[in-house]
Amino acid sequence: MLIQPTPKGNQLLGLTTMYNFWAYPDNIRLRLSQILVLPPYQDAGLGKRMLQVTYDIARARSCIDLTIEDPTPNLQRVREKLEVEQLLSTPWAAHMAAECAQAMVEGRPPSYNGGNNSNGSAASTAPQQQQQQQQPRQQQPYEAPQMYGAPLAFVARAQQDLKLYRREARLVWESLLFMQPGLWQSSRGRNSLEALVAARLEETNFSHCAQAAERKRLVQTNKEDERCFIVMRVKDATQAVESSNKGGEAGQSAHGRLNVVTVSAEEKAAKMGEMVEERMEQMAALKRLVERGVRAAKGAHL
Repeated sequence: MLIQPTPKGNQLLGLTTMYNFWAYPDNIRLRLSQILVLPPYQDAGLGKRMLQVTYDIARARSCIDLTIEDPTPNLQRVREKLEVEQLLSTPWAAHMAAECAQAMVEGRPPSYNGGNNSNGSAASTAPQQQQQQQQPRQQQPYEAPQMYGAPLAFVARAQQDLKLYRREARLVWESLLFMQPGLWQSSRGRNSLEALVAARLEETNFSHCAQAAERKRLVQTNKEDERCFIVMRVKDATQAVESSNKGGEAGQSAHGRLNVVTVSAEEKAAKMGEMVEERMEQMAALKRLVERGVRAAKGAHL
């Protein structure tokens, strides 16, 4: 609860509810369930401050990261602004984003110097046991290597140091790149960033029906009762890829923010265009807010 002492007693300004959530294999994830600022005290930065305290609690409890249960668009904007500001003020993160942005402008692969930060010291790493535990998770689609995508070292350290959820770290990486001076003025850099955003949105909101079906197998556990079975995922995806290639674009399904429906190639292209444009507008608005905050902070110190 957010309390303000007054001559008449303590006054409630807002509150949050959170709980510990199990994370594979034996970690604890802090999950924010609700965050509320009472109407008379809204638009004063209290929500951002409460969210910051929640991240501090996650670090104090040694949680693996912090997630938010079904965040509203407004809360997600506050969340991303807070995370971007934290990362911009973190030398190793700012260095990696600047290097990647420069590489995008020049059209070359980025060089992160083996994950070293801007002052040349080696990036901190998790204990060997924790690295081994998290190794299987590094094979998830949202962490697939892309030339300008969020590096695995960035995602892992953002989770370790700042308690950012791994998918959230990839989202914030886009905003970090957008913030870099000169990137948006370069047509090559702008096109590369738009392609990066489009790849994530496609991965998040679309899947191929044939490929998804081929990745699953139904195994009967009781031959006398057809209702007794388990569903398992196929480890070898070769057959799934071959099947998806035969299926064509007609087998695409929209999910995530969209309803689970089959869409045509034209419908998919139209929806992708809308989502990419919306994301670019979000990052532009975020950049203006962050820059306004920086100017205000500088003015306060004059």
